[in-house]
Amino acid sequence: MLHGRRYSAVGTCRAGAAAGILGRMSTTDIETLRQTARLAAFDFSPSDLEPIRRAIERALTALVRLEEMPLGSVEPVTQFRMV
Repeated sequence: MLHGRRYSAVGTCRAGAAAGILGRMSTTDIETLRQTARLAAFDFSPSDLEPIRRAIERALTALVRLEEMPLGSVEPVTQFRMV
């Protein structure tokens, strides 16, 4: 509880998640963004948050596509060796 209000995480981390590191965010809505911005002491209007919401949606879509790539047998491009 913060400032007399109860907040909950929309996207939560699941230990050992089968696909990817983080759990999926259900949706990115203006109200969630507004509450998150308030936690960081920002006061954005809904019209300010709409472009941010669209950018977050694009980033999340790109992350899902990256997580779906079958990279289990791909060797890393850079390897660090102890000498």
